[in-house]
Formats: sequence, C-alpha cells, structure tokens
Amino acid sequence: MMTARPLRSAHAIAMGVIVFAPLCCPCSLLGQELGSVKGGPDKSHDAREAVPGARAKDEGTNSLLRRLASEQIVTDSEFLGKTRFRIDPQAGMLYYDLTPAPLRFVLAVDDPYAAPLEAFIRVEALRRDFRTAVPNDGFWDAPIRSIDDVAERCVRNHDPAQPATSGQPSCSTRLEHEFDRLREVLSGIS
Repeated sequence: MMTARPLRSAHAIAMGVIVFAPLCCPCSLLGQELGSVKGGPDKSHDAREAVPGARAKDEGTNSLLRRLASEQIVTDSEFLGKTRFRIDPQAGMLYYDLTPAPLRFVLAVDDPYAAPLEAFIRVEALRRDFRTAVPNDGFWDAPIRSIDDVAERCVRNHDPAQPATSGQPSCSTRLEHEFDRLREVLSGIS
C-alpha cells in the first residue's frame, strides 16, 4: 500500500516521467541459473574466504540476483516493478510503498534466495523512482546501500547444509529492519 505524506514547502522537488515496459517475469529462470552458482557449506564470512571459489560463487549469485531484479522492474511495471516512490508537486505530496511482495510471487517461499531477490527488486524499483523523482537529492543513497549490503550478506551466509540458527534474526527480519530505517528517512522529509 502506498503511503502519502505532504511535502515540506522548503523541500523543492521536480517530478520526472517514469516509463514502463510490458509485463514479463524472468524470475522463473532463477532456478535453472542459480543451481550452478550456489556457494559452499560454510556460514561464516571468514571461513568462506578460505574456501577456494566460495567468494566468487557468492558474487556470481549476487550478480545473478541483481540482474534478475533489474530485469523484473523493467518487465513487470504492474506488480513487482511497480512505482514505489513518486511526488505529486501540484498536491504537495510524496507517495512511497516499501511493502515487500509476498515471497511466493518471487520464488518458492522456503527458497533461501527469495528474500534477498525480493529486496533487490524493491531496491531497484526505489532507485529508479528516486533517480526519476529526485535526481539531485541523495537522502536515499545510504539507506539503499544498507539494504543492498544486508541482502548480499543473506546470500553470502546461506548454507544449504545447515538449518537457520534460531538465535539470529532471519534474513527477512534484517532486511525489513533496513527498510524501516528508509521509512524513517522518508517520514522525515514529508
């Protein structure tokens, strides 16, 4: 759901034009492509560095997920790639939607890459919208980079051989915490 907030009069922002492509979901390719780039069994970052090729596999997985996210926002403007931030200068309102898409629409709910992919899709849509609506304002850059970092760590720390540790927050929880921080930033400019 889109949140609407009035803009502060001192915060002058120009509205841009957003162009969308027709609906198509390349995420179905993920299962085929991801199988060849999954990382090894070690959870810790330092241990993964010691495993030959583990870092390259993680980077390959992150690269693939980012590519799929970028393709998704271009090809699916109605759902996953929908507008997540816009400004109505006539009404003096900004609108934003940081709500996650249900994971079942991205990948299988229990797929360890579903939450990072969904976050990458939201981040890419937000980047597109921020660059269009506020091209000269960088208020959003640090929170978006934090979300990216958490999503990358979720991929890097994935271990298919071990169950999730009950004492640590899930990837989805950590990602939503970062989106909440972005929400606070957006609330501050309205």
